[in-house]
Amino acid sequence: MRPQKLIRIGIQTALFSVLLSSIIYFAYYYTSYNFIVYLQYIFIFLIGTISFIILLRIINHIVKHKRSRKPLIATSLFIIISVIIALVYFLYLTRLLDTMRINFVNQGNYALTDIKITGCQKKYINTIAPKGNESVWIKISRDCAISLSYNENGIHKTEIVSAYVTTSMGQKLTFKIGGNK
Repeated sequence: MRPQKLIRIGIQTALFSVLLSSIIYFAYYYTSYNFIVYLQYIFIFLIGTISFIILLRIINHIVKHKRSRKPLIATSLFIIISVIIALVYFLYLTRLLDTMRINFVNQGNYALTDIKITGCQKKYINTIAPKGNESVWIKISRDCAISLSYNENGIHKTEIVSAYVTTSMGQKLTFKIGGNK
């Protein structure tokens, strides 16, 4: 294969891997669809295999021929960097799998105060205004339940947000609190 063609294919593969891994990561970030995780696993395997094959072809060409070495080496570095970027997106996506992203929405007419989230990780929110909301990220490191206690108009209330969560079970959800449910 000619060096210009190897360079073109290498750069296209590198750009494609960064673009698609970004799209997959942000699609999961905003939707939390588990199907997207499987797409990421398949994508990482395929792009790793394709990049490895292209790198082997480039190395083979560099060893056999003297011409176009610098552009081919630069293309190889570009491919390696793009694979590293795809792997970083994959790492962040798997970390999101161990995180509950909960948006607490105050449906009541009173401010909620002294809000304590317990279970997997302890979190504290000072207040949530009436009709306001607050997002909390909770790291899941073991099997646990997530519960919530708060004061509404001087009355202490306790609720279960999720009765059972475990690692790789992270999700994005909205939990409505306050008022008469």
